[in-house]
Amino acid sequence: MHRNLDEAVAARTFRDDLFYRLNFFPIRIPPLRERVEDIPTLAWRFVDEFSHTIGDVEVAHIRAVLESASWPVRGKGGAAGRLGLKPSTLKSRMAKFGITRPTAA
Repeated sequence: MHRNLDEAVAARTFRDDLFYRLNFFPIRIPPLRERVEDIPTLAWRFVDEFSHTIGDVEVAHIRAVLESASWPVRGKGGAAGRLGLKPSTLKSRMAKFGITRPTAA
């Protein structure tokens, strides 16, 4: 969030002592439109961050479908068919994500 700290100090919504400390070493960061060379780095950083968030959603979804199918991967009513995947594809994703059938207690 960007706000004018001079105005915030005048309106007493920002501490003047803190403003002085922050303003002692002013740091100017040019806007992204002036740093076009940084865009690929930022884009890959976001891809990396969001791919993990997606991978968690995918794991939860696979696990939920397996549980709703009572854990068979293939066959009629199996999880692979419900997910629209080949059984071998589902098995490889399960191995990749470390998804295993819970043991009975």
